[in-house]
Amino acid sequence: MRDPVERFRSAFAYAQAGGSADNCVSAPFRSTYRAFRDVDEALDHLEAAVWPYGVDHIFRPQSWYVTGADGAPAVDHLVTLADLGAALRTLAPWAAPLREVNRGPDRKPLLTSRQEWRLRYLYAHDLTLVRRARDDGVCAA
Repeated sequence: MRDPVERFRSAFAYAQAGGSADNCVSAPFRSTYRAFRDVDEALDHLEAAVWPYGVDHIFRPQSWYVTGADGAPAVDHLVTLADLGAALRTLAPWAAPLREVNRGPDRKPLLTSRQEWRLRYLYAHDLTLVRRARDDGVCAA
């Protein structure tokens, strides 16, 4: 699990760039996302989406991928991005090493407190899952 505010900042920069050297924003969203004038326009787009497929996967809540219909984790463990290195070292005997791919631009937008509030509202379930993963170290479902 990644902090949703930091994940959004990264996704916004990635969206405006049209992707990275490794991957592109999906075609149906590419021109829209490259044309965002600012963070508020991107947030308006997210808030207007009526279903998960109304936004590219880079902006979908992480909870959409790891929870069931009841909102409970549908995976055995959740790990924060900050704890990923330790988790991978634990799994090293069974897992192949991961390489970093799809790194987006390093220049990410600064956010106002209002924009952060909007993000925390949009990604409230993600924030709950991140807190659980941090509190538990590794969060058992």
